[in-house]
Amino acid sequence: MDKPTLSVILPNYNHSEYVGEALQAILTQSRTPDEVIVVDDGSTDDSVAVIERAVDKNPVVRLVLNSKNIGAFHCINKAMEMASGEYLYFASADDTILPGLFEMSLDMLGRYPEAGFSCCESETISIPSGAIGKNPRFLSKEPCYLSPRDLARWTSKRDVPIFGLAGKIVRASALMDAGGIISGLHWHSDGFVSLVMAFRHGVCYLPAYLIRMREYPDSLGQLGVKNWPANRKILDLILNLLQTEAYEDVRDFFKTTPVLAHFGWPIVYAMLSDKRYRQFLSVGLGHEILWNRLRNMISPFVPYPIKTIYRRARDRITG
Repeated sequence: MDKPTLSVILPNYNHSEYVGEALQAILTQSRTPDEVIVVDDGSTDDSVAVIERAVDKNPVVRLVLNSKNIGAFHCINKAMEMASGEYLYFASADDTILPGLFEMSLDMLGRYPEAGFSCCESETISIPSGAIGKNPRFLSKEPCYLSPRDLARWTSKRDVPIFGLAGKIVRASALMDAGGIISGLHWHSDGFVSLVMAFRHGVCYLPAYLIRMREYPDSLGQLGVKNWPANRKILDLILNLLQTEAYEDVRDFFKTTPVLAHFGWPIVYAMLSDKRYRQFLSVGLGHEILWNRLRNMISPFVPYPIKTIYRRARDRITG
């Protein structure tokens, strides 16, 4: 059997401090990518020089320069038009993937070619404190495939790492089938398409920490959610899309599971203010949003050993 091809897409804007580390982690994986497309989005720092050093040393790295800043998701779509891989990895210039991500993910995807993507556990680095945190879900002790029906069952019980594209190797055809990266959804575009792919094709799950992500209080997503009018417009678009024929096959999953809780209270307000959207309201959705808010408030004050004991007890109860 021919080895599946893997394209890495990495948009960058003024991350000269981290982009070299990100590229080093990508290029030293046990399973190296077939191509790495870096799109620099008009950086004003030393990013281009850092990236060019990687280009000079590694023929698989290709640098695309934007004359002006167009935004991360437009950069991603631009790179996707150039990518040739059967599988795609969407890297962040300020995140670091850990050893084994590509090899383990592609091995599982080879065993379950119907899956839309593979997902794993993640670590976070809080900026500016530098504190490293973990949020283990550990759905299984062994790597496994979760069908759309499995996901519907699991997401009703606990958090499942299927939201967003960080740490995920994506089957290119499944991404296109799900509508691709819809740039008009801005900071919610990766979250929406990942949910559609998961409920349409299922996912492969790896019970291992394979990515370390930096979290900023002023990230694009954080600032976007705080922009109430712009965020509301995007959530309206998401709810409208789910009512179209293109998403008819996954609509019931969004109705019967609490996955829309990832978009927070604003999506509930959107549902309450427009009767067309009320079909997506549920007790489970409200419960999940309340629990997420409470958990985020108290989590910084709970020692890690206590969190571990709680998760083990929860897992025994929920099966």
